[in-house]
Amino acid sequence: MGETRMLTLYQKLWVIACLGLILAGCAGPKIDWDYNPSVNMSQWHSYAWLTPAGHSSDSPVDSLMAQRIRSAVDKNLQAKGLKLVKLANADVLVNASVQTRTRRVQNQVATSLGYGFSPWGMGVTTESHTYEYDQNILSIDIINPGNHATLWQGKATSGRLDQGSPQGRKKAVDSVVTAILAPFPHGQ
Repeated sequence: MGETRMLTLYQKLWVIACLGLILAGCAGPKIDWDYNPSVNMSQWHSYAWLTPAGHSSDSPVDSLMAQRIRSAVDKNLQAKGLKLVKLANADVLVNASVQTRTRRVQNQVATSLGYGFSPWGMGVTTESHTYEYDQNILSIDIINPGNHATLWQGKATSGRLDQGSPQGRKKAVDSVVTAILAPFPHGQ
């Protein structure tokens, strides 16, 4: 009777842990942004790309993903009134990069308890379950063309952007880029 009750409790805890991981994976991207408050961003009317979108020195991205990122950033910045120009004529420069990191989650679940009638009668057993999953961190930087100082930066931490169909990948990138640039300029 006790074993059945503990097994049922174990099964419930296992289901709750799995649901928690599923819900965490389905959650929208975590957005973070920062900017230099001393900069007058209302004077920005044009931009140019500093490097090919999606490329960084530490994490190369395939060219199709880079095209999706660049297209989404261009669409968002142009909707905010900025015009894409040649590098020499830009008020600000734009850089976008993607990093992938593997996250590890470990859950410990108490699966049984025991007792006895002698000094040797207590016991607890636990099980440990480890899960790994990948996250993408998409960063969009707005940079001063004169000294290359970062003026505005937005980041999104989300699930993998490079999985699924081409249409699904485009939709994921569009959604994440729109979320990152929503408060641009400043934190509006």
